[in-house]
Amino acid sequence: MFFLISSNNGKIYKLSSGIFTVGRSNSCSIVINDTCVSRQHARISIIIKKKKNYIFIKDLGSTNGTLINTSMIKSTKRLKIGDRIQFGNEENFIMATSDSIAIQRQEEESSYIKRINFSLYD
Repeated sequence: MFFLISSNNGKIYKLSSGIFTVGRSNSCSIVINDTCVSRQHARISIIIKKKKNYIFIKDLGSTNGTLINTSMIKSTKRLKIGDRIQFGNEENFIMATSDSIAIQRQEEESSYIKRINFSLYD
């Protein structure tokens, strides 16, 4: 199972094997209500084969483009866990797995506990 996590509003989209469209249109798998995002903005394809997983993204000729880790994509690109995806001018997402989400939460909790401990000694 994969997740596309919005860094803008925290919304999490669960993605399994298949093809998912991203855009403003209600017919898309992932609907983003932002005028900077095209009606049919991009396509994410997830292929799961035994122990190998392949995640691809393709911009569908959107007006404002799709960026992966701040680089505009011109053709189909393979995604990795942790990649930052931007649709249009502002919508930012992170590609994740359940394992990477658990690790991130654990790091956030650890950081929070350290901040509490430091403030106790100030």
